[in-house]
Amino acid sequence: MIRVIHIVSNISRNDGIMSIMMNLNRNIDKNELLFDFITFNVPEINYLDEIESLGGKVYDLSKVKKMSLYYEISRIFSMEIKYNTIHIHSLNYGILPILISKKYNILNRIVHSHSTKSSSQLLKRIRNAVINRIVLLYANKYIACSDTAAEYLFNRKIIENKKVFILNNAIDCNEFSFCTEKRKNTRNKFGIKNEFVVGHVGRFSKEKNHEFIVKVFFEILKINECSRLLLIGDGPTKSKIMKLTEMLNIQDKVTFAGTLNDTSSIYSAIDLLIFPSFFEGVPLVLVEAQACDTPCIVSEKITADIQINSNYEIMKLIDAPQNWAQKIIRMNVRNKRNSKKDSIARAGYCIKDSSKKIQDYYNNLKMDSENIWE
Repeated sequence: MIRVIHIVSNISRNDGIMSIMMNLNRNIDKNELLFDFITFNVPEINYLDEIESLGGKVYDLSKVKKMSLYYEISRIFSMEIKYNTIHIHSLNYGILPILISKKYNILNRIVHSHSTKSSSQLLKRIRNAVINRIVLLYANKYIACSDTAAEYLFNRKIIENKKVFILNNAIDCNEFSFCTEKRKNTRNKFGIKNEFVVGHVGRFSKEKNHEFIVKVFFEILKINECSRLLLIGDGPTKSKIMKLTEMLNIQDKVTFAGTLNDTSSIYSAIDLLIFPSFFEGVPLVLVEAQACDTPCIVSEKITADIQINSNYEIMKLIDAPQNWAQKIIRMNVRNKRNSKKDSIARAGYCIKDSSKKIQDYYNNLKMDSENIWE
């Protein structure tokens, strides 16, 4: 039995990284592999119960004072469970665990790159650059969700020596296939009648660019007043975006649905997904939407690797909101959609394949570690 300890900033159901890890967690062989988590935030809507039901442990450090973190993390690593592998998903929160893990002879210290760009704020970029450098000094294994994400975080020597393991952000294709019944029920749930629905799934944070989404939708209403914007998620910028809809007097046309336990039905309910992020890794949302054959319009900041379907448009963020609105209206939006399971699998985003890949990866690390001690 292998137990891997994952270091994450939070275990929220609103978090993209956690969505990715839980997709894997549901599909690995629990007789061979279990996922445990160290987390620094446990919001109200979280994965705690599900992680434990899958055999994993959650070490909640959200209430631990900063001065006591070193002691608490050391205590975790010195318990009966002897971890052979630590897997860091958030470098800002991973710096202390990776330093302590070396002291406790955790041989495999993985850093996982989930993004392609650092913060847009200068001071945060400087802070992140320093933290990244320290963490990478102690890491000896490297995973990325794409080649672009690998190039962002890891140095040229690591990449040229082919030390980076590429693990696609994968999904359950069956779960996200288009369903007429799901479409009907979800639209009824949100009081949506015969409206053209533009949707977005994601945390309310600066990089997701919700302000631009609202401005584009404002222009859509000028062309088609029988339209609705459906926003899924929560986060620090939500109240600001709500005020913007009120300022534009379109609040009655915008639905703030909050964080949902299951977003699979959303892609069937909406007519188009808008995703104008300033930066991303390989957004799981775009894989999910394309599995449902939902038309997507995205910013040029999104990696080109993610495009699978033809009903997928790329626009520049410097283009005016009215240009985005006109493009959206012209896109091939239709109620009947086709199964995309085969194309998703061919592109490497099937969860069955990815879960086997990561399980084999951990197994190989274990065998390599055992050989070291022989």
